[in-house]
Amino acid sequence: MLPKEIKIRFWKNSFYWSLGFLTLWSIYYYFWQGFYNFGSFINALAGISAVMIAISFAFGTFTFYTDFLDTKLAYRKYFGLVGYWYAMLHVSLLAALHPQENFVNPVLKGIITQDQQLGAIAMLILTFMTVISHEKVPVLISPKLWRNSLRLGYLIYIVFIPRAILLDGPLWSAWFEGVSESLLLPPSLIASILGILVIVFRLSAPPIKFFKKSLIRVKTTPPVKVTSSAEVHTKGL
Repeated sequence: MLPKEIKIRFWKNSFYWSLGFLTLWSIYYYFWQGFYNFGSFINALAGISAVMIAISFAFGTFTFYTDFLDTKLAYRKYFGLVGYWYAMLHVSLLAALHPQENFVNPVLKGIITQDQQLGAIAMLILTFMTVISHEKVPVLISPKLWRNSLRLGYLIYIVFIPRAILLDGPLWSAWFEGVSESLLLPPSLIASILGILVIVFRLSAPPIKFFKKSLIRVKTTPPVKVTSSAEVHTKGL
């Protein structure tokens, strides 16, 4: 277990990084929309949540390729947790500003849209990841099962990207067709591309790991001496 002061430092640094990303994301929103209001801020919270979670996933793969981030690996957990709380804040503000659409209908009346269903699944996955990130969980369920459970977090992109398409598909189509009001990519498209890159980056690791093991196996296997028929005949004499 990490000392309390170290944990506080990780939390603070992760939060400071998120504020920097939020500032940049908000500036991008302004230039993309041509204006920035509270609704833009709420959407930016979702974007920063996606960025922080993507970085959290990418940390582990980076340490597979290089060791210069080994001392920073603990930030993987805290970046992910900060991203989770940004997502919670995003959902809470949506429910507070539009209670009928985002709370009364789906929760009390059971009237839920497809994007809300996908959003609920995404939050369940993130909540599961948050629970198992507790430092006592590996001891309770074994380190191997814990590591395998962490990989389930990548499932979030199976619901996150389709949800982004449901919400902003027309904006994406307009941009690809060149008829968008802005030359900049829609923020949700950037977040989805980032998610795809994270998945591709992670999937690149197993083949390379297998190749390295095979190469080491070949190098460490002693050569087999081939005895010619002439040598056999001579030895027989």
